[in-house]
Amino acid sequence: MKYLLSLFSLGLISCTSGPSHIPPLHQIPGAAIGSAIENTRYKSRRNKVKASIAPHLDFILTEADRGGGSTFSISCQVARVSPPKCAELARQISQDAHIYRVGSFDERVEKLTVAFMVYGD
Repeated sequence: MKYLLSLFSLGLISCTSGPSHIPPLHQIPGAAIGSAIENTRYKSRRNKVKASIAPHLDFILTEADRGGGSTFSISCQVARVSPPKCAELARQISQDAHIYRVGSFDERVEKLTVAFMVYGD
């Protein structure tokens, strides 16, 4: 009985005429597959960005202080950060050194990975 009530409630929610983040019931399987594919692509890109940062962490931080550099630019390219945004990212990382230079190695890599992913397209 609870199952039927839940299904009925979902049906009513998906039939509203206003904006909703819940797709209509007939679109849920496709949305789930699309979401899974999108998540897989994101994770793959994120892992590539992380792999480009980890071996060069301290050098990337030093280059950020200088406004950029070849290693910093390569990580920007991997993260799909446009050149103007790459320069902005370098300034942001340099200004927020208290964030990116504190913590364990893994924490600092994670923080930089997030920064590059946020600035990326």
